[in-house]
Amino acid sequence: MVAITASRAAWMLPVCMSAAAMRHPDVVRRSACLQLGAARRFAVPRRVIVSLAGVGAPYELDAVRRQLAAGDAQLLDVREKEEWDAGHLAGALLVPLSTLPAAQLPPGVSATRTAYVHCKAGGRALRAAACLREMGVQDVVSLQEGYAALLAAGFPPA
Repeated sequence: MVAITASRAAWMLPVCMSAAAMRHPDVVRRSACLQLGAARRFAVPRRVIVSLAGVGAPYELDAVRRQLAAGDAQLLDVREKEEWDAGHLAGALLVPLSTLPAAQLPPGVSATRTAYVHCKAGGRALRAAACLREMGVQDVVSLQEGYAALLAAGFPPA
């Protein structure tokens, strides 16, 4: 079991919803990115968290780097513009979490190419990955490594 604060667990809200509500696509899409203000903590099995958003695929950073270099994948930075302006990774596309969910995919985001999503520490990337999946991106992977860790792992800055 892993304990998750309500604000970090917002992307997994559908776990707590009724089965009837879960069959309504608009409820799922909107709840996937809902920000909860309560300070409650939820205990949810780790496998549920990983499988809920469909973003738990294993990855190796070297393979991610190769896919990005070959143009077979896209790197989405879901930090806010101020963070992006302070520094970002080469080839990344800015898609702030605050702009999700939207009725359409953000400009430049492909629904058919693998999307690797990162933020500063991982929490926003998980929520954004869930939103992107609900918006139709077929293969979304939330990188556990944040911006600084990706730089340290050899991803080049812009």
